[in-house]
Amino acid sequence: MAAEYNISHDKGTTFKFYALYKDSAGSAINLAGQSARMQIRRSPDDPKMALFVTGSGVTNGGTTGEFSGTGGVSGTGGITLNASPSGAAGTNGGVYIEFNAVSSANLPTGRMFYDIELVNGEDITRLVEGRFEARANITR
Repeated sequence: MAAEYNISHDKGTTFKFYALYKDSAGSAINLAGQSARMQIRRSPDDPKMALFVTGSGVTNGGTTGEFSGTGGVSGTGGITLNASPSGAAGTNGGVYIEFNAVSSANLPTGRMFYDIELVNGEDITRLVEGRFEARANITR
């Protein structure tokens, strides 16, 4: 069962998120050989995404705010596994997610939904899920 964590984020600012994945005994889990992904959607059933983050990059919805599996706009950032809170490699269980202010600015304003999953071959583990609120920025 995934942890639930709601996120409020100011559009147009850099997003950084860090979590430490541990087993039931409280020991950090080595995530070597795994990959991760994060998706943000207006609703859990929406076929379009507002943002998709992987270990290799970020795709956002651009001026329309949403995209299907193709057609999004590349952004800067990604997911680092076995990371420290600053994003540097070397801490077992660390999950560090970052995306740039431009990708953030392209998010639709309002309440959406997200989850973060680990992928290890055919095994998928949902780590965290919840609401993702993108708050409009005033200074532009």
